[in-house]
Amino acid sequence: MRITVAACAGLALPWLGLVSPANASAAGGGAGCSAGARAAFQASLVKQFNKTYGSGGGFWTGAPSDPTPYTLFNGSSTYERPGVAYIALRQILGPARFTAALRQLQRVWG
Repeated sequence: MRITVAACAGLALPWLGLVSPANASAAGGGAGCSAGARAAFQASLVKQFNKTYGSGGGFWTGAPSDPTPYTLFNGSSTYERPGVAYIALRQILGPARFTAALRQLQRVWG
């Protein structure tokens, strides 16, 4: 069984979160090739980021480096916060460089 970068690097939630942007892309004109589809995909990622980043309460209070047995696989620090970080990294690097970085991670750590 081969474990992919998506699982190893904490990309499970962002990849699951791409279902909504992919649907937005399809509604925007196609499978990611048209400008409308790319714009819809990007807008959906921004919407997802803003929603998660604006979470209140205890969402941002737990330290990811200090999980309890209860929060190890059941908390925002495990799935949602890393997902938002990857969306932010994609915004910083841009789609092409982000994809290249993921491919490099796969080659090195595959």
